[in-house]
Order: sequence, then structure tokens, then C-alpha cells
Amino acid sequence: MEVIINFIKDINVCYLILNLLLFIDLKYYLKTKKLSKVQIKIILLITLFLSIGIFFYGNGFFQSIFELKYLSVKFYLVVLIITNIITLYTFNRNIALGYATLNYTLFILMMIIFGSIVSIILGNKFENLYIMDISNAITLIDLSFVIFILYLILFSIMYIGYQIFLEHSIQEVKETTEERKNLLSMKIREVIQNRKQKNLVWKKEKKISSVLSEEELLNYPNKHNFYINGVDCSIIFEDSNTENIIKNYHILLNDVNAKLVNGYTLKENQLLRSICMKLKVTNLNFIDIDNTNLLNCISLEEYNFLRSIMENY
Repeated sequence: MEVIINFIKDINVCYLILNLLLFIDLKYYLKTKKLSKVQIKIILLITLFLSIGIFFYGNGFFQSIFELKYLSVKFYLVVLIITNIITLYTFNRNIALGYATLNYTLFILMMIIFGSIVSIILGNKFENLYIMDISNAITLIDLSFVIFILYLILFSIMYIGYQIFLEHSIQEVKETTEERKNLLSMKIREVIQNRKQKNLVWKKEKKISSVLSEEELLNYPNKHNFYINGVDCSIIFEDSNTENIIKNYHILLNDVNAKLVNGYTLKENQLLRSICMKLKVTNLNFIDIDNTNLLNCISLEEYNFLRSIMENY
């Protein structure tokens, strides 16, 4: 029992917290990728075993750092290089303000410590430049390690918070959109039902008198301004297959809300065209639906429709 208590006392809290946060970060990151649940579980299980396997070595390493007794110039240079890479990435990419602030803060602190270390080393080589004993340089190196570890902890917390917020926002959008769809569908059905009997004879006469022949349809002079029963249906002419144009025309004559040849309604086809034009793509497979930057390019309605399509692929 005493051995267990001593072991728990020796565990570095920051190391334990960092391990847990990185594990949760990995879980959220894998969820943004197109991986099956089985693949995600396997990767997480392997990561867990590896973390347990190196726990004892890592714990001793962290203890030495936080006691300011660890010295490795090579490791310090690696941390310095990583810091500069993070700063360059932040400078050249449009990332969230919170991440950018954290990254630039890390860079500034690291540069201050780096300058101090260089000054101490030069001061011990040249008497005129002496500031303090060289042993203080070792303390500053360990301090830079501590700052980098705290940076990783804060970054992990921010990433987890962002993913939780994103999941909550997407769920709210889905629920709100679904409610609006249901209400709209109910209203449409009510209107159709109320007018069905009154307009039945008129609709039949209208269909007979306004039906175009196949030749008239394909040679229609103003294809960008083609309406059926007051609804813009010009999108049917964007199909390169003339048979599809004719089939879609007759489908819309009977019901403008019916599914066309490609399995989508007129409105859904218009949404697809709008999405492809805004994202400048010709194939939906080129779109990463988990990229939240899509919301800056397309509307919420378009995003939710696109997501529903991608989930059914």
C-alpha cells in the first residue's frame, strides 16, 4: 500500500494532465476524419497502450524538468525549432484569434529566454559582458521546457473546447433546420390540399394548353428564363442529356416538387448548383464536409443539405 501511495505522489500532475488531454484531442481529431468507428477504436487503443508503456520514463523526464534539473541542449534546440515552425504557420495561415494569440505568446517568451541564455553564455566567456553564472542558463532552458509544456496543455484545452462548441452548434443547426422543414412541409401540404379540389379542372386545362413538344422544348429560345407554373425550372437545360431534359420537363409539369431524373427535387438541384458554384468544384467528392471553413462560403441551409448528401454516400 505504501508503495502505491509513494508512486502516486511521484506522478507529475502536468504530465498526467497532458497525457489525458492529448488522448482526448486525438479522439476528436479522428472523428473529423473519414474513419470507421472500428478504426478509431483501434488507433485509440494502440495509443493508450503506448502511453502506459512510456509513462514511467516520461514521468521521470517531466519531474526533472519541473525541478529545473534537466539539461539537454539538443532537446532545447528541437523545442526552439518547433516554436519557430508554429509561429511561421500562424503567420502564414488565417487561424482563430485564440490560437494565434497563444502561439505568438509562446514565441515571444521563448525568444526572451533564448536571448537571456545567449547573454549569459557570452558573459561567461567575456568578462566585460558578464551578467550571471552559467548555471542560470540551465535553469532558463528548463523554464523554456516548462513554458512549452504549459503551452501544449492550454492548446489542448482550447482544441477540445472548440470541438465541443462545434458539435453543439452543428446539432442546434440540424434541429432548427429539421423543425423548419417539417413546418414548411406541413404548410405546403395544407395549401395543396385546400386548393386541390378547386383548381383540379383548371390545372388540367393549363397542362394541355401549355405543354411543349420535344422539339419546341429543346429549341426553347430563352433557356435561362424558363418557368413552369410560375416556378423557375431553367436548371433542367443544364443537363447535357436531351432525354433527361425531356423527362424532367414532364415530371415538373405534373409536380414541381417531385424528384427529377437524378433523384433530387428542383430546389435540391438548385442548392447543389449554388454549392458547386460557391466552392468552385464540379464533384462533391472534392469537398471535405468536416472542414468548418465551409460555413464561411455557403449558407447554413446549403451546408446541412450537403452534409446530408455526404452522409448517405
